[in-house]
Amino acid sequence: MEVGQEIGYHRLEVHVLSHPSLDRGFNCLTYQYSNTNRVLAAPSPHYKEVIVAGAVENELPTEYIKRLRAIPTNGFNGTVDLDLKAIKHLNGNEKN
Repeated sequence: MEVGQEIGYHRLEVHVLSHPSLDRGFNCLTYQYSNTNRVLAAPSPHYKEVIVAGAVENELPTEYIKRLRAIPTNGFNGTVDLDLKAIKHLNGNEKN
């Protein structure tokens, strides 16, 4: 039974390099959307904020972060049931 992030997604193992100049990489798990009837839609502000925060935290290239920040959202202004520091301001809970 699929739960959490696995609903509608399938798990992939990918090999990534931590930096192009380094000759070592890591095997990582990622999830790829599986719905063949999908409709392309803008991400929620919450999802976008988590992705941008992860890119900043992991010091991804500035140009890439700018591209992420430029992605339009779907305008959802409700709350989500996740207690993540990156989205506390979007959930109206900025304490700590």
